[in-house]
Amino acid sequence: MTEHRSDRWHEDYRQQLAELRAGVEDDPQRNPIAALAFRISRDLESGQRSLTDLDELVKRLSDDAFRERANRLARYLDLPQAGDEKRLRAFVQKQAQGGSLPFEEFSAQWQRARVGVVFTAHPTFAISETLSGLLAKLAESFDDPERQRWLQGELTALPHRNQQTIDIAYEHRLAQATIVEWRTANADYTRILLEESASLYPDNWRELRTQISTCASWVGYDLDGRTDIHWWHSLRHRIAEKHTQLIHYRDAIQRLARTNDRDPGAAPLVAAIDLLDAAITVAEGDLRAFDGEVEHAAALAPAANRLTDGNQRRLTNRKALLERFDAAISTAEADGFCREIMVLRDEVANVGFGTAHIHLRINAAQLHNAIRKVLDVNDLEVPSRLLTARLNDLIRVAEPETVNFGSLLLERATAKRQFILLSQILKHVDSDTPIRFLIAECEQPLTVLTALYFAKLFAIEDRVDISPLFETADALERGTRLVDQLLETEAYRDYVHARGRLSIQTGFSDAGRYIGQVAATLAIERLHMKLARLLEARGLTDVEVVIFNTHGESVGRGGHPASLQDRLSYVLSPTARRLYQDAGIPLVHETSFQGGDGYLLFARPRLARATLFGLLQAAYEDPDDHPEDPFYADTDQSLDFFLRLKAWHEALLQDTDYRILLASFGTHLLFNTGSRRSRRQHEIIPPEGQDALHLRAIPHNAILQQLGYVAHAVGGIGSATQMERERFIDTCQRSPRLLSFMDLIAHIKRHGSLSAVTAYASLLDPGYWSARVHAGGEADHNENFRHLVRLLDDDHRSTAMRRAIHRLREDEFDLHTLFDAIGLDPRPAADERMDTDLLHAIRIAVIMHIFLLAMRIPHFSTRDDISHDDILKLILRLDMPPALELLRVAFPVASPDEGDISLTEPASYRADPYSGYQELNETFIDGMERAYDLARRIGLAISHHFGAHG
Repeated sequence: MTEHRSDRWHEDYRQQLAELRAGVEDDPQRNPIAALAFRISRDLESGQRSLTDLDELVKRLSDDAFRERANRLARYLDLPQAGDEKRLRAFVQKQAQGGSLPFEEFSAQWQRARVGVVFTAHPTFAISETLSGLLAKLAESFDDPERQRWLQGELTALPHRNQQTIDIAYEHRLAQATIVEWRTANADYTRILLEESASLYPDNWRELRTQISTCASWVGYDLDGRTDIHWWHSLRHRIAEKHTQLIHYRDAIQRLARTNDRDPGAAPLVAAIDLLDAAITVAEGDLRAFDGEVEHAAALAPAANRLTDGNQRRLTNRKALLERFDAAISTAEADGFCREIMVLRDEVANVGFGTAHIHLRINAAQLHNAIRKVLDVNDLEVPSRLLTARLNDLIRVAEPETVNFGSLLLERATAKRQFILLSQILKHVDSDTPIRFLIAECEQPLTVLTALYFAKLFAIEDRVDISPLFETADALERGTRLVDQLLETEAYRDYVHARGRLSIQTGFSDAGRYIGQVAATLAIERLHMKLARLLEARGLTDVEVVIFNTHGESVGRGGHPASLQDRLSYVLSPTARRLYQDAGIPLVHETSFQGGDGYLLFARPRLARATLFGLLQAAYEDPDDHPEDPFYADTDQSLDFFLRLKAWHEALLQDTDYRILLASFGTHLLFNTGSRRSRRQHEIIPPEGQDALHLRAIPHNAILQQLGYVAHAVGGIGSATQMERERFIDTCQRSPRLLSFMDLIAHIKRHGSLSAVTAYASLLDPGYWSARVHAGGEADHNENFRHLVRLLDDDHRSTAMRRAIHRLREDEFDLHTLFDAIGLDPRPAADERMDTDLLHAIRIAVIMHIFLLAMRIPHFSTRDDISHDDILKLILRLDMPPALELLRVAFPVASPDEGDISLTEPASYRADPYSGYQELNETFIDGMERAYDLARRIGLAISHHFGAHG
């Protein structure tokens, strides 16, 4: 029955929307989304529709969007081909040139990984663990209609939101589960590689030592912008990960030894089991010792003394374990048994005593604070060659210091504390596995040298890869020069040569927020290319370059929507890869998979195999297979395009009207999606537009997504090409790089509309509410409409939003002209955006319902400097939690309980404990809360249409 009703309503509203769209040609001021929102609002306020009715319809729309999201994920990963075993075997055969490639060259191809995955805790945990699992299963079974029907039955009972507490423990647990799926896929591919190698090189294949890919995580170790992760939390995570991995190794070896007990190769494995059993027991004790808050000396001492007791059974070095594997490989008689030993041996060699490598991240300012006293200076924000030279000398003569857990407890400087923590992990948990040290907002060489100084001071510079993060416009522009200045210092040159690698990180999310997504991609690409030329010029072609491109699954965070291959080529272009290949520079491309949305690509075995295969394809593809791209031949044109686009977005971000548009409802349309929250000011009414400046990238992107127009990705292209449009069009039609940008923008345009943003602006327009009075037919609500008019009369958000929309519309006109000339159609098919627009219309009507309920709240006297109008203004910003809390204080359902008070004076009167406010709470306050919850759940359905949050 419910499904039948929602189907009927769905069809009715879609028909109305289609008719409203068709009428735009005769009435250019008509906004179909706003018009439909008005009709739904009128039905809702008249009682023809209830909030429950809309809830049912939204569930239906959310389920539809969810199913299509799963299908898109399957297409995106190129299932079933990408995960096909035959395809991978053919891939290995191709790399071996059918066996004609000498074994030494073939072996060298696989001895070091060319790709890496990094699982982060970006706040994209918008849907529950159960719903994420179901999405992955639907994608995995896209070619199994019967199983899909069964899975869709499960979907009907699941809400589209994450009702779990999203803290760092939750994120860490999900990251660890995802790492297991990577580990399985990596082992599967290692096994296939060895099987093919045995066929191709029957006399040598046992000599292979492989590294298909690397895996890392910063979940539980990333301190940039947060203070809730303490050093003992990170240490506990690391010990727990070691404990988990030791058990995995032990169990895998036991299965091998038990099923091949008569093979001579089993004996060394039995010895390895003994080693691991002992190490697991020790790790269990270590984990119990740090199971609690140890920030005080009395609690820390027994835990620290245990971890540092020098117990040889702790197994901090993998040498003994690898020796037993090597003995088993050399003595194993059965080839299949030998291959399984080699798969596990390579995992131990590459992953070590943890589930994955770890990345620690802090901010450049924290390093500056830590080095001030050493350099005896206060101002380190201005680059100084003199200070750089001084620090270089200090690194060269630095004598290593010994540290203990007391050092961790007493150290106040975050940067030094993190290096001491690394020292303790490398001494007492895993002494072999290197650790990445990421520096956010790194804009000068002194920052990197500071990290190197502390690494050397605590004697860990040989196992720590220091990586600057370039994400601001200035950092991306100066990044190559920064590396060049570092290489001018003896200390850094020696460090890079000793490590044999140079690591950098680039950030697509923040860069996209600052200078626009396409301009950010071009800036990052320029950095990639200039770095290759720099290293070649300096003769550093024997040093491996690790490029960690931090980007996400949404278009706004650098995720090209067409396919995984397009995504990988988008963030690291074939032209950039060719420069490294031609210079003979070994290149490792690491890709981030951000939070819950990113984990989906590894959430099931089939998805994990397809994702890993896509990464391998991109890494081993010969860049010369791509023709020369004319976009790079005309450097004047490409630079002018980049600079104009960058300037347009920088001006947009500084536009007060645009900031007000972002802050109009801010993050209040969103559920909490991660443990690292977006901060906002706590005034009753924040200064207009200020919140937008302090938003993190993902909530910034999510706001634009929810308003219906991802301006930082789609905007600026029309304006940037206006001056030399014909020249740009000619190049674009011949340039795969430019066409990939235009495909991305066309995709966004098909999913968004400025009509949606305009419809949201009408909510805050007093003229709209006045027009509803004038239109008649809603006499029961006229006083509420007029109250809204009075409240909004001094609220200038709608006017500012419309000015910002006009600015975006002007650029959009030029963009459509460009699309027409190129032959791309950014307009959606008749049905393609229908449900997205319908969701916007429903949510606008629901927000209207919230506003109208609020107008019916009785006046009350000002208390604690909070007035009735203050609360209404909170509601008009959809800042609902504090507004509802204040209303419940003003209108309590029950009086305070008199408890056990003992009075001698008699009284015949008994006060009514319910005081008459129960109905007010249930009808208005609870009603607003239900409507607000629905408005935010609509946001998740909209995210499904975009394929990711933010």
